[in-house]
Amino acid sequence: MADLPATQVGGSAAEDVDFVDVVYGSAPAVVAVIVIITLVLLARALRSVVLPVKALLLNVLSIGSAYGITVLIWQHGWLTETIFGSGPSGAITTWAPIAVFAFLFGLSMDYELFILSRIREEYDRNGSTDQAVVNGISYTGRLVTSAALILFLAFVALSTVPEIEVKLVAAAVGRPPAAGAAVTGRGGAPHIGQGGAGARAGRGPAGCRGVLAGGGVGAAWSDHRAR
Repeated sequence: MADLPATQVGGSAAEDVDFVDVVYGSAPAVVAVIVIITLVLLARALRSVVLPVKALLLNVLSIGSAYGITVLIWQHGWLTETIFGSGPSGAITTWAPIAVFAFLFGLSMDYELFILSRIREEYDRNGSTDQAVVNGISYTGRLVTSAALILFLAFVALSTVPEIEVKLVAAAVGRPPAAGAAVTGRGGAPHIGQGGAGARAGRGPAGCRGVLAGGGVGAAWSDHRAR
C-alpha cells in the first residue's frame, strides 16, 4: 500500500464504490447515445418519427416498472418469502440495474420492431391505421406471445437457483416479457403507438419524409416479395 500513494482504501466495499462511480457515472451519457441511435434507426426503418418515440416511451415504462418491482420485492421485502421462499436481500446488487437495462431494452425493442414493421407494411398497402394494426397483430401476435412466454418460463426456472443475485436478476427480467406479451400480443402497444396518432403515426414530418422514404422496412419487404 505504501508503494501506491493514490490508494487509500482497499477491499470489496471500496471496489463496489469504484464500480458504481465508474459505471453509473457515465450511464446517463451512454443511455442518451443508445436512445438517439435507436430513434434514428427506427425512424429510418419504419419511416415515421411518432412510432419510434412511442416505442421508446413504452420501453422506458416497462424498464421502470421492472426496476420498481425489483426494489419492492428484494429491497423492501414485499412477498419475497411467498414468491421465492427466501428473505429480501435489503439492497440491489450493483451490476443488476445495468444488466437488466441491457437485456430488457434489447429484447423489448426486438419484438416491438418485429410487430411494428409488419404493421408498417400493412399501412403502406392499404393506408388504414386500424386495418394495419389488425392485420399486423394477426400475423405476429401469437408468435411474439409464445416467445415471451418461453422466456418467462425460462426465467422462472432460473429464479429457483439458490444465489440471491441470480434470483434478483431473473425476477427483474422475467416479468416484463410476460406482461409485454399480454399487452403487445393483444394489440395494446400497437394501438397506443398508432391508433392514438391515427394516420399521422405512419408519416414523418414534412421536412424529413424524403430522408425517411427510402430504405424502410415496408418498402424493402415489398420489393423482396415482388422479386
